[in-house]
Amino acid sequence: MLRIACAFLVVASLCIAAAPGQPAPGPTFDSETAGLVPYFPSLRHAVRVKTVAGFKRAIARARGGETIDVLGSVHVPGEFKGFNRVIRRGIANVVFEPGAGFTGMGESQTPAVWIRNAGGWRVWGGTITNPNGNGILVYAMPGPFTWTGFSVSDTGDTCVAVYPVGGNINGLILKGVAGTMSANLAWDPHKEKGTGIHAWNIGDANGGVVQNSVFAADTLDQATGSAVEIDSGHIGDNVTVFARATHLGLPIPGTSWDGSAKQQQTAGNVIQIWGATLGGTLDIPYVEGNDIKGRIVQTTGNFPGADLSRGIVAYGRATGPILENPLFSRVAYAVTGGFRLGDVAPLP
Repeated sequence: MLRIACAFLVVASLCIAAAPGQPAPGPTFDSETAGLVPYFPSLRHAVRVKTVAGFKRAIARARGGETIDVLGSVHVPGEFKGFNRVIRRGIANVVFEPGAGFTGMGESQTPAVWIRNAGGWRVWGGTITNPNGNGILVYAMPGPFTWTGFSVSDTGDTCVAVYPVGGNINGLILKGVAGTMSANLAWDPHKEKGTGIHAWNIGDANGGVVQNSVFAADTLDQATGSAVEIDSGHIGDNVTVFARATHLGLPIPGTSWDGSAKQQQTAGNVIQIWGATLGGTLDIPYVEGNDIKGRIVQTTGNFPGADLSRGIVAYGRATGPILENPLFSRVAYAVTGGFRLGDVAPLP
């Protein structure tokens, strides 16, 4: 069903009518991802919460068909795990009003929101910050789980991390804006600090695969790493990624990171794919870069012989400067292993 829905989004957006005698407008990130949220729940009979204690209590008691309205006064500290159960007999809706969200600052290298073994949730909005670790961290879960309209910033580690630890991640839909200018370089596992903390990281862990999932990954003001890193060896069937990055590769004052990779060019890319053969299908209907240090798409970090022929970029564009790191060759889409390109520009 997810594949059908995503195909419909692409077709619908490409069929926008043009004025007589004018070329049809091209797709945009917003037009391509608009259909991921088919409706907004009524708040007329919602459970309204205005304190952290009230929020935690409402989440713990949530039932299928219920809507929880989280007022802007709610700022949840520490590591929140309240979504970690499966709602029976329906979907529980959670709406964060402007200003509401999660502030993190739990123990070192813990996320602000940790999602695992979760299903039956649909969440709208929410701001997430956390200098002590990730913003959103997802482990194995049966789904369905949808979270749209969120923003993640000021994290010490990757903003949105989707790791199939403990089994498969299934039925996950995420649409939000992520980007951090506060990465803690001491937590970067790479030799060149600043290349391994990303805005979004999908699949980069052992234990299972990410499957039947959709990511609308919007990135804004990301200092380190890439906008979206994807571990191809942990991608299962029916994974769709839309990506847009603006202002990617920025200096972190007082550190060794000036915004550009100096050794291997593994930072500053909108989508960076690495790892083993694609075990499933990776569809990228839309990707866009503006003011980025690297490429629109790069797969040159994959293992030798990795087969990426089940991956495709349908539409890609630079809407502003790209390849701003002079150490990159002038190739906007450096793909290997049979990875396919559709309507993309610029080309070498």
